[in-house]
Amino acid sequence: FLDDNRPPKDIIDTSEPRSKIKLHQKELYDMDMEYVVQEAIIRKQCKILDLSANHIRSEGASALANVLGTNPILEELYLDHNCVSDMGAQLLAQAISANNTHLRVLYLGSNSITYEGAQHLAEMLKTNRTLNRLYLFENNIGDRGIQLLAQVLTHHNRTVTDVDLNGNMLESDLTADFLVEMLKSNQSLKTLRVCKCNLSETSKIRLRDTVRSKRDFKLRV
Repeated sequence: FLDDNRPPKDIIDTSEPRSKIKLHQKELYDMDMEYVVQEAIIRKQCKILDLSANHIRSEGASALANVLGTNPILEELYLDHNCVSDMGAQLLAQAISANNTHLRVLYLGSNSITYEGAQHLAEMLKTNRTLNRLYLFENNIGDRGIQLLAQVLTHHNRTVTDVDLNGNMLESDLTADFLVEMLKSNQSLKTLRVCKCNLSETSKIRLRDTVRSKRDFKLRV
């Protein structure tokens, strides 16, 4: 793909239908999202949309959420390094809860998401059966948020294969108990990233020991 300085309109216009449209670091704001939705998602029917490292807040996330629930084409959405916050996470989670989407990959890393946003994402994971990879690195989900996500992946979800929680600071070793239980019971999960989460060395050893017998499992601690 051309990693160029062309304006978003030119990039979208020259993109092949049902392909990847990369609008990374294009100074896009909420007010630009209706255009992106109409042109990239609806007109071009892109399968992969990269909106990372822009200035998208909850209003922009709302515009994306509105189309997600009715779009059968988009498979990967990159929104990392924006500002969608808990409200944006809630709107996106609600949009993909009903399984009307084909979205398989969702990047929400570095978006100022806290426990509140994690709650909505966890609820979504209880019912969604299409999402495979969820990236929540460098947020502020905390112990309660990660515990909640781990519980859902322990008891409800067998679709997600890859979870990235890097850089979410933890305060309690108790969270490792939830992660260990998840790793023991969930045979679908293949990759877990929990680097730079302030886990104790004891917790890291427990996690490594838990996955030692799991075939082809990737653990990053």
